[in-house]
Amino acid sequence: MRRRFLAVTAPSFAACAAIGAAIVLGYLTVSLAAARPIEISSSHGAADSLALVMSTDRAITGLDMGSVRPQALVHLTGAEFDDLCLVPRLELPIIGGLASIRLHTGDAVGLRDVTLSAAQTRAGVDLPATVIGAAAGDQGLTPGGFMIETARTRGGVDLERVEMQAYGLVLADGITLRSLKVRPALGDQHC
Repeated sequence: MRRRFLAVTAPSFAACAAIGAAIVLGYLTVSLAAARPIEISSSHGAADSLALVMSTDRAITGLDMGSVRPQALVHLTGAEFDDLCLVPRLELPIIGGLASIRLHTGDAVGLRDVTLSAAQTRAGVDLPATVIGAAAGDQGLTPGGFMIETARTRGGVDLERVEMQAYGLVLADGITLRSLKVRPALGDQHC
């Protein structure tokens, strides 16, 4: 019985580890969409560039969640966040109730290219040269929609006390983690 268990689980574990490594190294793009908002927070962050455009969750994640909610597309390149916390939540279909997973890093996290579909964003921001105006309509976005875009400068975008509710996340070019704490729970959790 034990050998049969190992024969089934060992290849599955190896495949999951390989997929996780490919995501961390940036070989695979991750696109997540959620029916309930993902809570995201960090005490401090910096990025090389920031773009903020009004759009919909479907346009941002490319996934059809059955509705089209107005969202702000937040695109960061060369980002690094201190003590990043994420709490995705999901409804349990058979037993009912809510489950959540609290992901927290005590050290800095590097995100080379991340796009968020944010329903609510709050942060103190220090920006370099910035263009505020109408979106050009590239990348499937609505032409003429409100847009903020910064010049690309090394660590030029400074973010303080970041609090966000996101319905989607696209991690396009890997992630750098030094530590990660994972705490699953039945019920709700917060950062």
